[in-house]
Amino acid sequence: MRTITLLAASRLDFTSLQQDGIKLLALLLMMGDHANAALHLNIDALMWLGRGAFPLFALVWGYNLAQRPVTQRQATRLWLWALVTQPVYWQAVAPDGGVLDDMNILFLFAVMTQYLCLFERFHAKGGLGWMVLGGALLAIWVNHFAAGTFGWAGVFVMAASYQCYAPADEARRQGWLTEYRPVVVLTWCACVLLLNLGGGTIPMVAGLLVSAIVLLVSIALRPLGTLRERRLLPRQFFPVAYVVHLALLWALSAGVSWSA
Repeated sequence: MRTITLLAASRLDFTSLQQDGIKLLALLLMMGDHANAALHLNIDALMWLGRGAFPLFALVWGYNLAQRPVTQRQATRLWLWALVTQPVYWQAVAPDGGVLDDMNILFLFAVMTQYLCLFERFHAKGGLGWMVLGGALLAIWVNHFAAGTFGWAGVFVMAASYQCYAPADEARRQGWLTEYRPVVVLTWCACVLLLNLGGGTIPMVAGLLVSAIVLLVSIALRPLGTLRERRLLPRQFFPVAYVVHLALLWALSAGVSWSA
C-alpha cells in the first residue's frame, strides 16, 4: 500500500498541458451532469460520471495554489466569477429557482482561496486574527450557503487537494508533509468518498473511480507538455465555459418548457 501511495503522490505533479486536459474532461463530465439536471433527463450514468468533476477541478486548483503564496488578487478574481455566474446558475440548475443556500461551485473555490490567503497573512504577519477570520469565513459558508456545494465535505476535499502539494515548509510547521504525503493522498481519496455519502454507494465510488481514471489518462499527456508554457486552451477558458454552458442550459430548458 505504501508503494502505491508513493507512486500516486509522485504522479500528481502536472504540466500545464495535463492541467488543461484534466479540466477539459472534468468540464465535460460536469456539463453532462448539469444537462441531466436542467433538462430532467434522469440518466443515472450522467449523474455518476459527473461525481468525478469536482474532485478533479479541486486537485488542479490545489496544485496551482501551492506553487506560490496565495494572493488576494486570486481570491478576488474567483469571487467576481462566482458572482457573475450565480444568476445564470439559479435559472439553469438550481432546484428551487434561486435560494441563498444553493450557490454555484465557484463560490466554494473563492471561499477556500480566500481562506488560504488569510492563512498566508497569518504566517507573514503573525496574529491569530487572520486565522479566526478564516475560520469564521468557513463556518459561515458551510452553515448558510453551501447546500449546493457539498458542505463540509467539499471544504475537506479542497483542503486535502491543497495539502497534496503544500510546501513542506518548516517555518509553517509543515515539515511532516515530506514523509506523510502518501497519507495526505489517501485522506484526499477518503474525502472524495464523503462527497456523495448521502447519495449511496454507487455515487461515492463513482466519484473516486472517475477521478482516478482521468488522472491516469492525463499521465499520457506528460511527455507532450514538458515545456511549461505549452497549453491546450487559453487561461480564462474554464470560467468562461462554466458561465456559457449554464446559459445554454438555461436557454434549452426554457425552450423545452415553452414548447411543452
